[in-house]
Amino acid sequence: MLMVVIFKSVFSTTESSDAETKRAHMPKNLWERVKLPRNYKKALETIDKHLVIVLPELLQHKIKQRLTKMTQVLIRMRKLALKTRRKITTTPRRGVKRESRREEKAVKAAVLDTTDHVTSGSSEESKMQRH
Repeated sequence: MLMVVIFKSVFSTTESSDAETKRAHMPKNLWERVKLPRNYKKALETIDKHLVIVLPELLQHKIKQRLTKMTQVLIRMRKLALKTRRKITTTPRRGVKRESRREEKAVKAAVLDTTDHVTSGSSEESKMQRH
C-alpha cells in the first residue's frame, strides 16, 4: 500500500540564532499521511490535490517521480512472481572434493588389490604345478 507523507512546512525548525535549537511543540502535527489509490493516475491527482499549497513544484515533481518508481517496482515484482523460475541450489564443494578423493583412493586400492591377487595367485599356481 502506497502512502504519501505530507509535511506542513518545507523547512526544518532548527535555527542557529543564539546557539539554541528550537523544537516543534507537537511534531506529530507537522505531517499527515494520505492513502493513495491503487490507480496510478488517481494517485497522481491525489498528490496534486494535497500538495498544491504546501510544497513548491520541484518537490512535488520529486514526490511524483518517487511514486512512479515505486509503482514500477511493484509491477516488476508482480511479473516476477508470476514467472516460474528454476530454483538455484549451491553444490557443496567440500563434499564433492571429499567424494572424488575417496573414489580415487578406492580405485588405487582396487588396482593394488588386483595386482596382489595376480602375483600371489600366479605363485600359488606355479607351486601347485610343481608338486
